[in-house]
Amino acid sequence: MEHYAFIKKLPVLFIEEDIKPEAGNCKVCYETRLRMTARCASINNYHFFSTTLLVSPYQKHDLIRECGTRIAEEEGIEFLYYDLRGNYHEGIETSRKLELYRQKFCGCSASLIERGIKYEQIA
Repeated sequence: MEHYAFIKKLPVLFIEEDIKPEAGNCKVCYETRLRMTARCASINNYHFFSTTLLVSPYQKHDLIRECGTRIAEEEGIEFLYYDLRGNYHEGIETSRKLELYRQKFCGCSASLIERGIKYEQIA
């Protein structure tokens, strides 16, 4: 399955890292992922960084914004926060039409347990 950005030929930076955050510790997960993204964006001369998590109504937007803003200051690159939750259902419909991969959990052990998935099933 392809990523939407590849289909649309968008100039983006993808970071995929095997992170096994502990249940309920969203701050550690957000900080780890956003810091890696900020550093890679900076190295590749991007002007800002962001995250696709901002489309999800299930994510902690205040915490994402707090982490992203602090990391932006520390890394010297702008964090782009835009509340995309209003586009959530449209995104689901588009991803289904284009047969894109949609992960139905954030990846931490708590989200896997809630859905009855074992980490080994996705690794």
